[in-house]
Amino acid sequence: MFRLKHEGTVAEWTTNLGGHILFPHQLPIQEQQGGLSVSAPVYGLMPDTDAWSGACLPKYGLVCRLKRAHPISHQTDTDRRSGSKVDDFDIPIKDTSFPWDFRVRNRVEQETEPQRLTYGATVIRSSSCLNQRPMPCQLALRPYFATHGGPFRVMYQGRTVFDSENDLSVAKYFDIDDSHVVLETCLGTITFGPICGFDRVYVSTDNPGEYVCVEPTTGIRTEHLLEPRKMVSGSFTMMYRAKQI
Repeated sequence: MFRLKHEGTVAEWTTNLGGHILFPHQLPIQEQQGGLSVSAPVYGLMPDTDAWSGACLPKYGLVCRLKRAHPISHQTDTDRRSGSKVDDFDIPIKDTSFPWDFRVRNRVEQETEPQRLTYGATVIRSSSCLNQRPMPCQLALRPYFATHGGPFRVMYQGRTVFDSENDLSVAKYFDIDDSHVVLETCLGTITFGPICGFDRVYVSTDNPGEYVCVEPTTGIRTEHLLEPRKMVSGSFTMMYRAKQI
């Protein structure tokens, strides 16, 4: 099963047998617990730098919290030969709490065999933005994975970087330079790869018995400053394999 909300948030993704891969999105969209969503143009708390002066976004600056300049455009295309489905969303943003105009383009592609989900997001500085300063931009994709009450571990380059024994109530991170991250839960393995455009991964949970959030981010190590029509992009593919019992 796959459920996609109108602004591009993946609300639910389950195995072919009906078990949850993503922890299902259950709260109001502003709470952003569960599912998979886009965080932009800021990740986490507002940075204390001159570039962000005058911006008053809420924590995480989630695209879904900001006001639209126009309605979201959405296109869906299904390729029955390969069993894949592609959804494209274009979201123009114009919000008084953020002194730049921009748009977010999301692309979601799902395949049933093998069970795979690709999510990509691009933040583009509007060519008509009146603010003359370069627009600072960070980008994160935030999937919450179901842990089913069992242990989990996050692996990178063949070693465990975090697991269910770690205190992840405050987000921990590791930097990435190549393309694969692996999350193992008690029921299956999710492999991220390739990961494109991201340079850091944050891991957090306040309820390890239910979910863990594994978030590729960009613009953390090196801040992006966008001129009109310039962009920041990131994408990853997740492949799910159930454990053999």
